[in-house]
Amino acid sequence: MGEVHTEALKTIGLEVSMGFDVDRGVADAYSRDYGIPTYDVSELPKLLGYRPVDGIILATTAPSRFQTLSFLLQDLQIKWVLSEKPFVSSLYQLSTALELFAKANVRLGINHQAMFKQSYKKIYEVIASEELGSLHSVNVSGANIGLANNVSHIFEAFRYLTGSEIVLVRGFLDAGLRASHRGPSFKDYSGSLLGENVEGVKLFVDFSSGIGHGISSTYNFSWGKVVIDELVGHVRITKRLPQDRSLSDSKYSLQSLVENMQLEPEDLVSLTAEVIRSVAFGEPSFPGAAAAAHSFRSIVATVISSENGSRSQSTSFQSMRPFFERTFPWS
Repeated sequence: MGEVHTEALKTIGLEVSMGFDVDRGVADAYSRDYGIPTYDVSELPKLLGYRPVDGIILATTAPSRFQTLSFLLQDLQIKWVLSEKPFVSSLYQLSTALELFAKANVRLGINHQAMFKQSYKKIYEVIASEELGSLHSVNVSGANIGLANNVSHIFEAFRYLTGSEIVLVRGFLDAGLRASHRGPSFKDYSGSLLGENVEGVKLFVDFSSGIGHGISSTYNFSWGKVVIDELVGHVRITKRLPQDRSLSDSKYSLQSLVENMQLEPEDLVSLTAEVIRSVAFGEPSFPGAAAAAHSFRSIVATVISSENGSRSQSTSFQSMRPFFERTFPWS
């Protein structure tokens, strides 16, 4: 991801001052490939102490982020930090990091890209137009995409689209943790979940093991549905005729107006560049501290619920206090 961020920074004209890595071989290769001075991470305090920078991008895995953030926010004058997700490894780290950001008056960005993706922009437009009535639920039929790795993005997309955080979660996780593509020391969860925001809009996500292809999302409105193949980019909208909208919701087989469209392909570098731009330049809306906290609390609540008989679990800090110190093995 460090290379993705570097390519993204090029596209928006921001200079990379220096890079750091725990692996000397990786650091040397990065310096050679990009012509950027790159150092062992142990040299971070010394070098950043005398060479001012405007912003920091944390493209590391989760275990090292909290320690790095603690140093950056206490000893440096910086304007912004953009982090990969999941943001940290425990609720304690999340709470402490958010306090540090607020105290240091530093913008926190998280690399959630929902608000910049065409598919979510389209759904946002449909919701705002009210052409299909109210949004009642979102069904995501996924694959084994990982709770922390990718469902965290879905949580943020739901918050962005509905303008409201998930407040209750029920988790139905598969037995055993799944190996992560980022290395043998990292694990993630598969399974399914049900989330709900304060307005009662529901989110269903199936990310079970054994499902190995594609991601599709169905948005259920009062008068229609929007179905999106997230990877192919195909969108299908079906809706009631205008004269039928006052009829009972039990009349579900009335004639439909149908619209199909194809979204243009999007690449990771371009989407990442949009996130960086929004954070670095302090645009009015960017995936910041609220996005980081919401997605992290939601994935933790899913685990807690599943471990407690899939009972409804609040996503509030207070309700998860007994699990505050628990460290999770995601990347």
